Amino acid sequence: IAPTSSPNFDSLDYAGGCPSAYDSGVEYMEGDKTSSDGLVYQCKSFPSSQHCSQIGYEPGTSIGSGAQAAEFWREAWSVVGYCSGSIAPTSSPVFVSLANVGGCPDEWSVQTYEEGDRVSST
Repeated sequence: IAPTSSPNFDSLDYAGGCPSAYDSGVEYMEGDKTSSDGLVYQCKSFPSSQHCSQIGYEPGTSIGSGAQAAEFWREAWSVVGYCSGSIAPTSSPVFVSLANVGGCPDEWSVQTYEEGDRVSST
């Protein structure tokens, strides 16, 4: 009896907060991400992406059991990392006030302008 080789493990990148859980009512497209059981899945590129929203292709699931189990999701989705918690909402936009130029300048017309001249357009 010969010893077996050491197992190989693929390490996953930490993806931060988890994207929304898979929802069978959502139409997923190439590049979309979803999560299930702490793993992040990304919908593969066309033509595989056509399966991302189909029943039986839910990430991390199998159909059947034992040696007969089929994991169709692997045709449509890639595991891209692991996650915890949720993705934090983005911050509110910050608006910058513009300087008041004292009303609108004259409308642009065909003429010679000098550096610093201001015009408006409609």
